[in-house]
Amino acid sequence: CSLLLKHIRTVVCSGDLSLYEWVLDWAADCVQDPGELKGTAIVMRGKEGTGKGTFANTLGRLFGPHYVHLIDTNHLMGNFNAHLMEAIVVFADEITWGGNVKNQGKLKGLVTEPQLTGERKGIDAVQYRNYAHVIIASNAEWVIPAGSNSRRWLVLDVDDRHANDRGY
Repeated sequence: CSLLLKHIRTVVCSGDLSLYEWVLDWAADCVQDPGELKGTAIVMRGKEGTGKGTFANTLGRLFGPHYVHLIDTNHLMGNFNAHLMEAIVVFADEITWGGNVKNQGKLKGLVTEPQLTGERKGIDAVQYRNYAHVIIASNAEWVIPAGSNSRRWLVLDVDDRHANDRGY
């Protein structure tokens, strides 16, 4: 655990202790109160191989089948999204908004809306209770639809000093 905590502090939060405490509180809320959305997603930006996925995958594994690791934009913001209906932690790995206005509301809603619409292929769409605590990781500069007054995102520029360092 101490190695993971050090990684979160020094790499994910780039040594910023107030961000580190916020991220730990957010993760603790996922475990202690998974049924309550916190209204903020964690967004990690940085070079390849910095360990962004280490944090998300380690936290996600605590939730077994209620952890969803996505690598395709359609799986996060497409029509057939039944895999999100029982998710507590959703890791959008290298999925970016990319300026698509059509998906802006879907992404924001996934972070803050208590009720969403889920759809299985060939079955009518249904309303479901949203429990998704969203983590996004990307190498891109522009990841999410955030303006100067955005409230849904904690954007972390991860430290890259250990990028691709197997010894670390």
